[in-house]
Amino acid sequence: MSDYKNVSPEFLQECLRDICKIGVKYAGTPGEVKARDYLINKLRDLDLDDISTEEFNYLSHTPVSGKLEVISVGGESIKCEPLQNTGNKSAQGEVVFVGDGSEEDLMSLEKKGVSIKGKIVITSTPFPFLVYPIAETKGAAGLIIITDPPGGLIRSATALMERREGTIPGVTISLDGGKHLLELMGRAKVKVYLESMGVYSWKKSWNVIARIRGILRPREKIVVCSHYDSQIKGEHAWDNSSGDAGLLEIARLLAGSKTRRTIELIFFGAEEQGLWGSTAYCEARADEMKCTKAIINLDGFSSSLCPENFLETTPDIRKYSTEIAEKLKWPVHHCGDPMPLSDHVPFIKAGVPAIWIHEGLIDPYYHTECDVFEHIDIEKLSKITTVAAAYAIGLANFSNLPF
Repeated sequence: MSDYKNVSPEFLQECLRDICKIGVKYAGTPGEVKARDYLINKLRDLDLDDISTEEFNYLSHTPVSGKLEVISVGGESIKCEPLQNTGNKSAQGEVVFVGDGSEEDLMSLEKKGVSIKGKIVITSTPFPFLVYPIAETKGAAGLIIITDPPGGLIRSATALMERREGTIPGVTISLDGGKHLLELMGRAKVKVYLESMGVYSWKKSWNVIARIRGILRPREKIVVCSHYDSQIKGEHAWDNSSGDAGLLEIARLLAGSKTRRTIELIFFGAEEQGLWGSTAYCEARADEMKCTKAIINLDGFSSSLCPENFLETTPDIRKYSTEIAEKLKWPVHHCGDPMPLSDHVPFIKAGVPAIWIHEGLIDPYYHTECDVFEHIDIEKLSKITTVAAAYAIGLANFSNLPF
């Protein structure tokens, strides 16, 4: 099986441009449905004859408004956006800076006698869902996330990967807004009024699945996935139209192939609001997850603004992953354990070896309206898709898996 070497930059660019043109694909919006239908039709055009959709329910959150007002040292408003999946509430209190919001930073504050109970926590983490549950548990009254995109943009984000409603309010602010607030805090204690509002409702989304049935071991399967939903603004070329284009190209390469094991190509829905699609998939197959021999996740790669390639794997599959990367002359700048923030997470919990190909850490315009087609490097996209296809085809055809 050497077809993976014949990746088509032209096909990748065509698919990427088409998906980006759909615009916002936030779960529950018309763009999500358009993206789903585009993927289904594209897979059919590739003559794949085993295509299905699986419907699942998810708790949707539509952010409506956010408010952040300094109520001490003169009083002023700071531009903000509501943090998704937070409580529809308001709070006020003294602001406490907790660094990147890690457990270590919070413990360091506690050792100094600083408690966040009843306080408004401010943090500079790019991943609010790693901080928000800790802030809830420790009794914080609210959460402010300083985001760092260029040009005064504010990054959209979710507060939870857990599938529930948040209990405290939260907002995101720009880097300039964060610096200003921290400067005020350097002069005196700062109190703020914080409010986040949104609409919770149960909705339906879909996973789109294409299968290449295995010839010798059809019950054993290799999953290659991406997510087709986006955050709430912009076309989100890097996160994750790039992954969708790469997965469609792998589907094109595999059409008509015969492999030892089954390969499932899955476009997951509602990833951004809490990994709903991948979790639903794994929960529905809890008794057969031992037959899933590996997952390869394509999420966030090929930005011309990211200088490094990240390869994150579970330890059992790391040697295989790095050897293939070296063989294909794909430079790996960082290799470690997968971060808990994409569709590989429920598979790892089920004991499935995982490979996540992305770049580190994030595109500077991640989750903003400036994550656009023009920032994707098609040559990089072609190379990473080549590596991902090689992983899938190799794992699907080993007589005995190398882990």
